[in-house]
Order: sequence, then structure tokens, then C-alpha cells
Amino acid sequence: MNQLSNTARMFKMLRMELGITQRELADKLDISPGSVYKYENTLMEPGHRVIEKVYELAKSNNVTLSDAETVGTGKGTRPSDNDPKGEQSMDTSYMGLLKDKVDSQSVEISKLKAALNEKQAESTHWDELEYHFICDVRIIRNGFTLGRCIESVSDISSIVKYTGYSQKEVEKFFSVGIEYPRLDDHPVNGIICDKSLKTLQSHTRSLPYIFDSLKHMVGNHYVPVPITYKHKTIDRMVHTITFNKIDWRNMIVYSKVQFLDLN
Repeated sequence: MNQLSNTARMFKMLRMELGITQRELADKLDISPGSVYKYENTLMEPGHRVIEKVYELAKSNNVTLSDAETVGTGKGTRPSDNDPKGEQSMDTSYMGLLKDKVDSQSVEISKLKAALNEKQAESTHWDELEYHFICDVRIIRNGFTLGRCIESVSDISSIVKYTGYSQKEVEKFFSVGIEYPRLDDHPVNGIICDKSLKTLQSHTRSLPYIFDSLKHMVGNHYVPVPITYKHKTIDRMVHTITFNKIDWRNMIVYSKVQFLDLN
């Protein structure tokens, strides 16, 4: 049984009644042949302007599209004596096309609403997170090479307290406002333990491809990452959980850092 939408049936019937190819129909509608193929195979829904062109083309050629179920059977209808121009049938066909478009848009709106609700839930969770300091990092990109600039650190005193370094040492590690063209060159790596550093380096290798894929993504992406810092005292590590909010479009990572095992 043919489960084509009204839109697909209308396009096929119009083309068959006119006895033309998809490319020829595309030329008449001023669209690409690929678009006609997608419309006829329910892979894409046309916009209102295309629907209007279909309506006008059928009307100007005295083709009625009301009997859409007969597509492919050779039983497409021509205007009857009672309706010489097929206007009533054409109005019904046009409304069917518009209904398909509205239904398609309704589905897309529902999907967007669901995604928005999910993002709002993540955003609410982010706002309620407990943390000891916030670190904002701007990613610098040069082709497939990434660098970084730490734009701000909210509470250096907390880092001093839990890592044992002096304020000047912490300020040197984080180097706020200084751009480093390569991630590996940033001095903050000197305060991160080797295992965490290797994990971060592994993740960053794929970042250029991820940024290319998601730079048009609506909203932010939230990623928790455990990071262990080196304490100034030998053989002592300071564990943290870092909650990252990633702004793909602007290439900025907002991190809320919470120190663990404080006893």
C-alpha cells in the first residue's frame, strides 16, 4: 500500500499528468531536481512558495490533483464539465499540501521544545552546582592546533588553600589573560597530575573536529570531568570534579571546580 504523504502524491501526479521528468518539473518550479526527488519520496517538505508554484502550475495546465491515490495508475483526473478549471479540486489539493507542511513543522517544533526543556534542566542544574572556584577558558584555534587563554579565575584563595601553593605561584600557573597558541604550552599543566593531563590531552585531540561539527549547535553542552591537581607537598594529590559548560559557537569553556576529600 502506498503510504506517500499528500505532498509526495501531488508532486508525482502533477509530473505524470504533464508527462515530464523530475528535472523538467524542477525547471518549471525553479527548484533543483534533487528537491523534486526528495518531495516525491517524503524526504523533505516544500515551503509555502514552492506549494504555491505547484498550485499555479497545475491550474495553468488544467490539471486537477484531487484524486491523489491514483498516482502511478494512469487514472489522474482532468477538469470535469461541472468544474471546467478544476478550481474546487485544486483548492482541496492546495489545502492538503499546506496541511502536510503544517504537520511537518509541528513535529519539528515538538522536537525543538523537547530539546529546549532538556537544555533548561541542564542549565538549572549548572546554576545550582556547588563549587570552590570558577575558571573561564577561551579556546584558541589555528587550523587543527588548539591553544587556550584562561580569561578569569573566580577565587584563587581557594586554590592556594587546597593545593599548598602561594598566591603568586597559583597566579603563574593559571596566567590569566595570556594567550598560549598550543594547549601543551600553558603553565597550568604544571599543577595537574600526569594521569589527568594525559586524559585531557587525549580529549583535546578530537576537539577541532567536534567544534566543526557542533559550532552551530543551539545551547550549551555540559560535561563533568574529574581532574587531579598536584599538591605542593610531595606525593600528595588533590582530587576535584570539574563541571564544564561548553559554548561551542564561541569556543569558550566555563568550569566550576569543586575540591574533594577535604578532610
